[in-house]
Amino acid sequence: MVEAVDAFRALDHVDMSRREHVKSTLATTLVKRVEHRPIFEAHFDLFFSSLRDPDRVLEAVGPGEGRTSIGPSVMRGEFGARGDGEEFDFIEILLEALLRADDTALRALVESAVSEFGHIDVERSASVRYYMHRILKELDLSWLMQQGRARIRESAEGTLQADLDIRALEQRIARFRERLQTEIGRRVSKDQGVGVDDALLAQLVAVEGIDFLGASPEQLRRMRHAVRPLARRLAAKLAQRRKRRHKGRMDVRRTVRRSLSTGGVPFDPANKARRESKPDLFLVADVSGSVAKFAEFTISFLNAMSEEFPKLRCFIFVDGVDEVTREVSEGVGLRNVKHLVARSKDISNDGHSDHAKAFEMFWTKYGTSITGTSTVIITGDARNNHKPDDAGVAVLRRIHDRAKHVFWLDPEPRVDWGSEDSMIPEFRRFCTGVYEVRNLGQLQEFVLEIA
Repeated sequence: MVEAVDAFRALDHVDMSRREHVKSTLATTLVKRVEHRPIFEAHFDLFFSSLRDPDRVLEAVGPGEGRTSIGPSVMRGEFGARGDGEEFDFIEILLEALLRADDTALRALVESAVSEFGHIDVERSASVRYYMHRILKELDLSWLMQQGRARIRESAEGTLQADLDIRALEQRIARFRERLQTEIGRRVSKDQGVGVDDALLAQLVAVEGIDFLGASPEQLRRMRHAVRPLARRLAAKLAQRRKRRHKGRMDVRRTVRRSLSTGGVPFDPANKARRESKPDLFLVADVSGSVAKFAEFTISFLNAMSEEFPKLRCFIFVDGVDEVTREVSEGVGLRNVKHLVARSKDISNDGHSDHAKAFEMFWTKYGTSITGTSTVIITGDARNNHKPDDAGVAVLRRIHDRAKHVFWLDPEPRVDWGSEDSMIPEFRRFCTGVYEVRNLGQLQEFVLEIA
């Protein structure tokens, strides 16, 4: 009640026609903890996503004079103005709005992009990720970012100011992407007849359920903050499980000796202590392309559980392999795995996996360290970029024959395994188990299984 009263009193002092002023005022008075800010953002965007002034927006983002077309053309009538058949270049208008930091125009462009390029059909039950991929394919935000950098450097007065403006542009593009995802979720929920509460639940997915490969910059930030607390909770759960199962089989000799004090009645059975050995882990992570983020979280998660896995050794590979155990223990690469790649002399920077070359190098340099008590965990999408990979399969077989267990963690959906250049069907023949690990929740389940 107190926060609600403060919020309404504060709204008396701002312009209610300015969306950002209203949003900032409500956030300042209602949000008490920083981790609750994403919840507020999702609620606000869901309830007020359709508030805009089309006529005002059109004046703000109208096409410039003499500009050539650089992207898909959209009818102004579809953008919001009724009865206007003039076409305009969507990406050009979007770029101008981003450079001017015109939040009103950007909100309208989000709704227009979803309507024009998403083609969200009531009859279909496709996911938000599907529609997001379709829209981003049309917009090509990476190319748009390059154009924005070039224009900023042309007009900037100095290098420092240009760098600051480019950084601000990157943040606005990231925010635009997040708004696209929010608007798609709202449209999909509305078309499918989902209630407001369910729509909010779908948007505010627990951090454990966010996909590594499809996460937005904000979601990646939340996941990084959650890795160590999740790892500590999991370590505590494993310690409790070990405590409950520490008793082994009955020790007949000790039980009989104890029973002498009770006339031979075994009132106090004795058990043999269970010998438990913690896994000797070899983590071999593919750090090429999009799976690099997945590798970062896997390395960080297992490193945070160092008490449970005291013999953890970390390796990274692309077209070569290198051990990074010492660097990881010092905290290097936990935020950005590229720092580990930059330090390596055996890995080039081309970003394309070569399993045959990397596995052969791993076997030559570190194969003798693998014993019958070792557990080898390999992470990556197992895509070989259409290269012949018989040698990689042969080396994996040798590793499998020498180690106690070999597990493969794949961040791609199970339905994509074996498609195009995926080598999972060949590799899984020499793995104890192959797991779909697309989020932190599935990573926890895997660790619980092997610990």
